[in-house]
Amino acid sequence: MFAAHGNGASIFNAIIPQPSLMEIMFVSDDNLKVAAAGVYREFLELGIPARDISVARLATELGVSQDRIYRYYNDANEILIALLLEIEAESKNRSEAWYALDGRSPLARLEDSIRTRVEYIRPYGRVLKAIVEASGQNSTLSLMWNKLLNYYIAKARKNIESQQASGDIRPELDALAAASYLTRGNTQIYVTHFGGKQQSPVEEVSHILMQIWSSVLYLS
Repeated sequence: MFAAHGNGASIFNAIIPQPSLMEIMFVSDDNLKVAAAGVYREFLELGIPARDISVARLATELGVSQDRIYRYYNDANEILIALLLEIEAESKNRSEAWYALDGRSPLARLEDSIRTRVEYIRPYGRVLKAIVEASGQNSTLSLMWNKLLNYYIAKARKNIESQQASGDIRPELDALAAASYLTRGNTQIYVTHFGGKQQSPVEEVSHILMQIWSSVLYLS
């Protein structure tokens, strides 16, 4: 039912804790919503573009009728929206180090923040790529994606302004422009390095982002 890889384990089961295969084979309504999202993500991991993932294809993979999936999702894009909400729910807690006043230097806090975020985002790289690509064709997804981006832009701007006031960041820097450039740039880096078949190491991407952020904010 689920594509195998490596030692024969399903990508679906390897990525997210899921109901057992036996449970999914009987596909109770309680499991179906989770199972459909898991198979959608498995397809992305296999390199199948989001545009080619339909409710019909998911239903075939799960061995259920399309009508049962439609109880939870109006179309396959709604599953992508659900995955975006999953990313959003966790990611907002993954970059707090840069904002914390814990006695460390801003650069040390920034480095910690970047690495924590990169470690979290890497497994979602192909999902993130699908979200970015599909947001241009789906207004609801576009709205939610831009809302999340704007959240991070506003948060970064506030912290930049705070560090300008404390003398850590030069006062002439346009805080909003820098926050927008850095936040949107993060997405491009994530998609480039984590969205393909071969994903870059966490250390490499963390180093790239640290160079970009530190050079823009701290001239180091």
